[in-house]
Amino acid sequence: MSVTSPATRRQRARQVFGAVFLAGIALNACGDEKSEATHVDPAPPSPAASSSSPAVAAPASAKEAAAPSPPRTPSSPAWKAVTVRLIDEKIDFTHLPPDSSVTFTPIARSDEQPEQDVVDQLIQLGEALQTWRPGKVADPVQRVRNLLYIPAAVDIFQLPAESHVPAVVFAHIRRAVPEDDLIKVLYWIAYHPDAGDDEALNDLQPLGLPGSPGADEARNRSAVYAVKLLGRLLGRINPR
Repeated sequence: MSVTSPATRRQRARQVFGAVFLAGIALNACGDEKSEATHVDPAPPSPAASSSSPAVAAPASAKEAAAPSPPRTPSSPAWKAVTVRLIDEKIDFTHLPPDSSVTFTPIARSDEQPEQDVVDQLIQLGEALQTWRPGKVADPVQRVRNLLYIPAAVDIFQLPAESHVPAVVFAHIRRAVPEDDLIKVLYWIAYHPDAGDDEALNDLQPLGLPGSPGADEARNRSAVYAVKLLGRLLGRINPR
């Protein structure tokens, strides 16, 4: 497998991440507490060149019916205002890197069987996640952000289990946060990749990872993984 320089990989990551968002959006890297369901001022780090709409129309489901959020109170976190309509306006799920990629945010097919040593590593990861402290922090946005750093780090290190780790982490995340909140949290993480902290990257050894990856690389990949999980939850992405 050829090794791409960190600078090139970082540039490619930002280009890919920027392409996920529709043209004309701007991201405030510090986060804007004035974000509302029908209007968002911030724009992504790399404005997208695409003006296409999401490939799949919003399903008429109970989740959609519950999409409108009640007015935020002064104590309500900004991410609570996110709606499915807002997500579909701002995110183009057709511009994600393919799950089959071997260099950036891969996700194995459900029928793809890993080698036995990888299976052992995945079992170890699943067990370690039960007690991993960064995955239990009180703030749901930081909790999910920390968990998404795991497949991001495995991808950066290009470990043999990299394409299989997302499924384990995604399943854990879905158990850790109620789905209605999780949809909003994932959008918030994708739209604010530089917010929150990255201290969890220094605590990956208990999960069987060899070290701490660069924060910029990890944030880029975790944002893309956030969109990939979000697309699955909303039915905008049909996994192979």
